[in-house]
Amino acid sequence: MVRSGDIGDLRVIRSSFTFRLTRLDNVRLDPDLGGGALMDVGCYCVNVSRTMAGTEPVAGHAVAR
Repeated sequence: MVRSGDIGDLRVIRSSFTFRLTRLDNVRLDPDLGGGALMDVGCYCVNVSRTMAGTEPVAGHAVAR
């Protein structure tokens, strides 16, 4: 539906991937690994957006809390 234009022009894709980290020794919280959770699971939102749009993103924005 997106690619055919049935729902209009695609202008914005907003996505969220969340999970709980309950252990402080989780590898995703290790600053020495230089990426943590964003490098680990952040790609899923980007990849689903690329698939839906059928093209590469023009801009991106990420937030971690």
